[in-house]
Formats: sequence, structure tokens, C-alpha cells
Amino acid sequence: NQEILCSKNPLCEILVHWTVFLPCLYSLPGDPAWPGGSPGCEVRGGNRVGQNAAASAFGSSDQCDNGGTGTSGAARPVDPNDLIGPAGYGPQNYVETTELLPYRINFENDPDATAPAQDVTITNPLAANFDWSTFELTELAFGDRFIAVPPGTQHFTTTVQMTFNGVSFEVHIEAGIRLATGEVYAHFWSLDPLTGLPPTVDVGFLPPEDGTGRGQGHVSYTIRARAGLGTGTEIRNVAEITFDGQPPIATNLVDPHDPSQGTDPDREAPITLDADPPTSSVDALPAVTTTPNVAVSWSGSDGSGAGVASFDVFVAVDGGPFQPWLSGTTATAATYSAHDGQRLGFYSVARDQVGNRESAPDAAQASTTEWRSRATPLGS
Repeated sequence: NQEILCSKNPLCEILVHWTVFLPCLYSLPGDPAWPGGSPGCEVRGGNRVGQNAAASAFGSSDQCDNGGTGTSGAARPVDPNDLIGPAGYGPQNYVETTELLPYRINFENDPDATAPAQDVTITNPLAANFDWSTFELTELAFGDRFIAVPPGTQHFTTTVQMTFNGVSFEVHIEAGIRLATGEVYAHFWSLDPLTGLPPTVDVGFLPPEDGTGRGQGHVSYTIRARAGLGTGTEIRNVAEITFDGQPPIATNLVDPHDPSQGTDPDREAPITLDADPPTSSVDALPAVTTTPNVAVSWSGSDGSGAGVASFDVFVAVDGGPFQPWLSGTTATAATYSAHDGQRLGFYSVARDQVGNRESAPDAAQASTTEWRSRATPLGS
């Protein structure tokens, strides 16, 4: 009796969880209708897990570890993924310390996958140098579904209706941060609304990618660095992504499919903080110049930061207020056209490559008087 034989197979015990095993009631192991194509293989979230006891009961070896004897192997999703961080300046990826830092965790069911993903879990433990309280979710997405998140959100849940392979089901989503531990998390899972259980293994919210984006998803958020960190502080960020209960894959792996190759530091979204403004000064001028074309030069430094990007140079005429002369210039010298008898004062303000701006000095850094009609300045 086929039904009696099946009832002795431990696989049939999970009929209450997976309707895909219904053919078991009407077929013997080895039939094409047998789930997974071979005895003793439990289909679980797109993966087949060996059941040696069941295989032995039917006088065969466990064929699950190597994907069975067929040519297709086990049906399972595949997970290329990465974590993208702020685009800073230079090889060290400098950012300004108070800058809002955007991050995006990407996940994809590989084109070579043989099943859609039903359940994707993301965990992203944040470094202590982040200010966890400033975390905000900004967007969640999978396939062509882009879910905007209200500003200021630190915890978000929603349910999306979806149909795949002619089967309608729900995609439940929960994402946020556990402020006590600094762990960012996101969970996408597929449920049959009639049973409250996952749909069959050929149905899921993230099918294999085919060039259309249907197999891709992401979680985006912003956060700030902790206050008081100095220039040169480095912050790295790594997430782990789990597809249908498979071992988690870190976003910094050299090869997501081969953890033995180790990790790549460049895949850890590294940033370097630049907390300090640059400094600059106008070079000394002679007390008196006898030409209307006054040669003015200046220079600046940014210490161990990202480097000087530009200068604003100011001039005051005859003791009046300082006015902008050159704004945002990358030059370090220029000629000022003066009039006979003018008293001139200059100072510079530097801005670095991440936007830190030097404070203006209280007085001129260099002064001169343009004097052509008399041999000496007035009052000498």
C-alpha cells in the first residue's frame, strides 16, 4: 500500500508544514512526483536536507548531500550581496564628522539559483563609533516593489500582496534597529494567507535574477558618527544575509559562494572621519608697494585630514570691512588691482575636501599700502 509506505517515511511528517509533499500520498520514492526527485530529501526553504534514516528505510543511500543523482541538483536560492556606504573623498574615503551617512544593503537571488527565495534575513551589527540613536530607515525594496519609509522611522513593519507562478501570497517585512545592541535587522518572509505557512518551494518573493531586477532587493538607512571622534577615525560596516535558513553570508567576503577565500577590507564600506578644519594664511607683503598690481599669495594645510580644497580670500580697503575678493579659488596667488594711496589688508579662509571650513581671523594676515605719487606714505 503506497500510503502505508509513505507514512513510514519521516518526510511525510512535515506534510503539516509543506503542501509540496502531497504527491507522497500517491507515489513511491523514485517516482518523478516524489518531492526533490529522490527519497530521504526534505525540501526546506529551497534547500534539500538529507534524511539518512528515510533513505535507509527504502534501501538507498542519502542522495541529498550531493544534490541527488539528477542533473539539476538541489533547488536552492543563491545570494550575491554587498553593503554600500558613503562616497567620501580620496583613497581613505574621508567624510565630515557630522555628515549624515547613507548605507544600503543589497541582496540578490543569483541568476543560477534554482528556486525563488521565500525568507531573507539581514543582520548588520553597527560599530560603536556610530551614534545608534541617529539611525533612520529610508527605504525597503524587492523586485519592482519600492517601499518608502516615513522620516525618523527606527522600526517598520508592512505586508505586501504578491503573485508568483500563479500563486497569491503575502510578503511580510519587518526592519529596524535594536538600540540596546546596535544591530540593524530586516526580515522578509513569504506566507500563504490561508494557512499561515510558507507557500510551496517553487513560490517565493524573490525569484532568480534575470536582468530585470526581479531577483534583487535592498534595505537603506542613514546614521551619523558618534560625536567627539577625531580626525583619522576609521569606521567599517559589515552585514550578514541569510537565504532560507542557509548559512549567513557576510557582505565583506571575497567570494560570497566560497567563504574559504576570506574577507576583503575594501568590501567593508570603510570611511575615515575628518573632524578638523584646515588652516591657511596670506603670505607677508611689503609695507609699501609702488605698483598698482599687488601680487598676493597664500597657502594652507589640512594636517592628517582630506586636504585643502579651496580658498576664500578677503580684502579690506582703507580700514573698511573685509569683503570677498576671491571665492572658492584653488589658486594660491593672484594680482590685486589697487589705486594710489590705498591701504590694503588681506586674509584667507580655507575649506577642505569634505566641507570643513576654517574660521575667519580677527584681523588681516598681510597688509600693504599702494603708493606711487609720493616717496613715502602719509604720516611717515
